[in-house]
Amino acid sequence: MPADEEFGRLRGAQIWAALGNYFKHQLPRTIIFSIIAFAIGWLVNIWLIGFVYDGVSKVRSGRGDVPATGSGTLLYGSLFYLVFSALLFTLVGYRLQVGRQRFWAEVKEFPAVM
Repeated sequence: MPADEEFGRLRGAQIWAALGNYFKHQLPRTIIFSIIAFAIGWLVNIWLIGFVYDGVSKVRSGRGDVPATGSGTLLYGSLFYLVFSALLFTLVGYRLQVGRQRFWAEVKEFPAVM
């Protein structure tokens, strides 16, 4: 067997081992974050429809500026909650991974990086 094929097989085994290790340690956190994100999105949507728009039929339809998932805004509302929860829990996960001091130091430096 040529050396390139052996290297590819070894690397593939290492990738599978790393994925298995990642899911073993990160899957519980991912499930918990998913449940929390669903609950937050659901509560925010109920609040928007119930208190801000005073009913599902009063939500403006067909526009991308409404985060509530009412009549005619299911796609835009769902995309809003998908993107918002992904960004929020990316930040939360990064904060848990690197620690409080490093996270806030990098947040303070972020405008200078841009």
